[in-house]
Amino acid sequence: MIVSLFLISVLAGFIFYSQQNKMTALALGQARRGTAAVLAVHFGSLAGEGLWAAVAVAVLAYAAQFETLRTILSIVGSFFFIRLAWSALQDARQGVTPQVTAATGGADFGAGARMSLSNPYALGFWFGVSAAVVFLATPAPGFVNFIAYFAGVVAGAAIWCLLVGYVPARRQDQQATSFFRTVNLFCGVVAALIGIVVLWSAISQPVLAPGTAGSWHNVSG
Repeated sequence: MIVSLFLISVLAGFIFYSQQNKMTALALGQARRGTAAVLAVHFGSLAGEGLWAAVAVAVLAYAAQFETLRTILSIVGSFFFIRLAWSALQDARQGVTPQVTAATGGADFGAGARMSLSNPYALGFWFGVSAAVVFLATPAPGFVNFIAYFAGVVAGAAIWCLLVGYVPARRQDQQATSFFRTVNLFCGVVAALIGIVVLWSAISQPVLAPGTAGSWHNVSG
């Protein structure tokens, strides 16, 4: 259960961060300064979203006690995945690539953090997608489940920023377009599948017997 949650979280993190074109453009602008500068932008984004992540964990820990809230949040999360899928497939069809601007010395960790804090879409991710992924794995998540989820998202984001730091920056424009089209196609298909599975699971899950849900203190997950 923990392993499957982690793997799905890796996909969720990769999908979400690959679709943040402004963040990717900012990171690509740092590519000539080296991979470390690209990593700094993305991990600055993750650090900036730490507040949203903490609030989301608290809300989900509370919502886990109520079947109705779990269902509502899971459905919201499923539509968030479907929205990501639609956007990614549209970008794949149109061959959209991030509009890279010239690198600046200050566009690093702090810039990534500021951009993530000002991005309301990130709040939707941490609430909707977190609920969808965590409650898909277990209706009664414990502390270990939330740690596995967050670690998976960070791993997925790290995979994406490593790709951004190496692949597009070292390819010609046409090859970079093909790269982003392939990524968007992959993310669109996977996000759609996850969204459908989460939606089906949410509307078909059985009601838990009283007392089986609130297992925030069950650290065994």
